[in-house]
Amino acid sequence: KMRQQATYYGWDFENVWDIEEGVELPVLNVTGKETKVAITGEGTLGNPYLIENEEQLFALVSEKLPLNACYTLVADIEVTAMYWTPIGSNGTPAFSGVFDGGNFTISGVKLNDTYYAYVGLFGYSTGTIKNLNLEAEFKNVDGNIGGIAAYSTGIIDNCSAKVEIQKRSSNYLGTYYLGGITGYNIGGIIKNCSSEGSVSTDSGNKSYLGGIVGYNARGTVSGCHSSAAVTASTTNSNHFSGGIAAYSLANDNKNALITNCYATGNVSGYYTGGLVGYNCVENNSAIRAIVEYSYATGNVDGYYAGGLAGYNYSKSTSYDQIIAN
Repeated sequence: KMRQQATYYGWDFENVWDIEEGVELPVLNVTGKETKVAITGEGTLGNPYLIENEEQLFALVSEKLPLNACYTLVADIEVTAMYWTPIGSNGTPAFSGVFDGGNFTISGVKLNDTYYAYVGLFGYSTGTIKNLNLEAEFKNVDGNIGGIAAYSTGIIDNCSAKVEIQKRSSNYLGTYYLGGITGYNIGGIIKNCSSEGSVSTDSGNKSYLGGIVGYNARGTVSGCHSSAAVTASTTNSNHFSGGIAAYSLANDNKNALITNCYATGNVSGYYTGGLVGYNCVENNSAIRAIVEYSYATGNVDGYYAGGLAGYNYSKSTSYDQIIAN
């Protein structure tokens, strides 16, 4: 039944989807039979494209709508497709526009039992994503995972993610980044965001797991909170875990900052902190990796474990440590 077009009432099999009857599940028709998509707006800041249904959302996924334009969500959308393809999934090109969720919710996003380099609602973003609520699951996935965006160098503002994130065991070598909001934040800003659910790994690979962000490199995380359970191995020295960030790094003459944040979820890993697993300055004593005006209340379990930071290295500083457990 799931391999019959008739099952998917209302889906656009002319422009968005393809299906081989009785053989395969629906897949995105990336090339499409038309290049135009019925949508209101011009894609500018003053007159953004208005996304009101799943078809228009998938037009952005398939790049029939440009990744460098401005969008506003004007209704809740429940994704009915069994497999999600991240927006800007491979980073070439990345999403570089503005996506304003209008405080609406995108739910039903699923990408399980697969490999993608960048897994999330957005794969790779250099733009701005704001005012968005997400409900998603990315389980048994091999790749970098973030609820809102797997990899971000831009701005993520006022977003919430209710997520189940699980990195599976893999034969691929490499390092992986997992976060409730974003897996890897490099020089970007994450502010006023929240996450709940779980972030975990079964992999022996080097992994960074955070309730908000896995790896925060010279970025800013401000006004965020997480109740997500963050779970990694307490005996594998390649596992870093934090209630907010697994790793926060100042380098290239730029600070890293975590401020006005709190975490209430339980955290486990080798380098484990209620807020940040490993807080680090690299090669420059004039910069700082700062954690300030923040607290954590969850249980912390690890080889290097701390209520605020599991490991605080070099010239980094920490303020306002509150430990309840």
